[in-house]
Amino acid sequence: MWWVEKILPSFEFKSISLLEIPKIDPNFTEIINHIEEAHRQNSMSKPKNVLIECRKALETLTLEVKKRGFKKKIDNKPVPDWSELFKDKNTGDIIGTINQKLNAFLVPGAHAGSAISREEADFALLVTHGIVMMVSEKLIESK
Repeated sequence: MWWVEKILPSFEFKSISLLEIPKIDPNFTEIINHIEEAHRQNSMSKPKNVLIECRKALETLTLEVKKRGFKKKIDNKPVPDWSELFKDKNTGDIIGTINQKLNAFLVPGAHAGSAISREEADFALLVTHGIVMMVSEKLIESK
């Protein structure tokens, strides 16, 4: 991509890396909308809003997992059954833990007065996109 090396530096884009990441399947429109809005908020230097949109994307993903039948009850409350979705307990436990920890990381975005850095917003976007990609592909395979 010659334009990355030749044109972007003239616009003072010297300290960025461009990543090629797969698009999320278009059947997950609501999730895509939240991630795209998170990117838009990031481009406007609104990191708090990035975390809020990432959290909405994860919540929508979690609802989709349960809606597709991958759920179990814990304390009489339906929760995603990641192990069932991934057909592997270890992978399911890892994805469940990442999802839970990422949700906890995203919570400060919803609280007034919290200061969120650009780096935190970038991290939230990358990890959210990654988990959405992995889970959405498993949901497609499970049809």
